[in-house]
Amino acid sequence: MNRFDRVTAILIQLQAKRKVSGAALAAQFEVSVRTIYRDLRTLEEAGVPLLGEPGIGYSLAEGYPIRSGSCSSTSWPPKS
Repeated sequence: MNRFDRVTAILIQLQAKRKVSGAALAAQFEVSVRTIYRDLRTLEEAGVPLLGEPGIGYSLAEGYPIRSGSCSSTSWPPKS
């Protein structure tokens, strides 16, 4: 799985109102926890408001709307 697909899959999981740990994501995508932290930072840099709870996991800020089609592989990677 490429990085875009993985970051998109992480966002979809967060949209489902799930709290998920970095370790669980790393196991699911067969990458290191450090890679997941980089992916989460990418989401934050793109304007996604993430909440992290030590020992519990990550979730989206309450009420954050995700528009369908707001992210595509043609707009990837985000420009700094």
